[in-house]
Amino acid sequence: MKNSELCDSLISIESRLGKLAHELTDVKRELIAVVEENNLLANENEKLRDKIEAYEQAMSNEPEKRKKVEAKLSKQLSTSKMNMKKLYNDKFHICHVNYGSVREQECFFCLDLLHG
Repeated sequence: MKNSELCDSLISIESRLGKLAHELTDVKRELIAVVEENNLLANENEKLRDKIEAYEQAMSNEPEKRKKVEAKLSKQLSTSKMNMKKLYNDKFHICHVNYGSVREQECFFCLDLLHG
């Protein structure tokens, strides 16, 4: 191998190492951002679990209040289901696959939401 070929090879390797170091830095930044987001979400989940636990304890202590809340939730669910049926009858998708797009034919995903 000639000196010039050896020098060119070394320069090429050095260039690739520089690119890899840059990529590694970018991946490291992304990883740090993901870990931070994961920690924030974990904290938020913990707070929500605490709220749910407190709510469930309050509901178990007051059966009358529990019945009212359950009736209200039932009414809300039926109202939302009626809204979904209206959208479906107006030829719009209500499924997660094509939500909001115009429906040209029956959609099994939408029907599953309505009747499933």
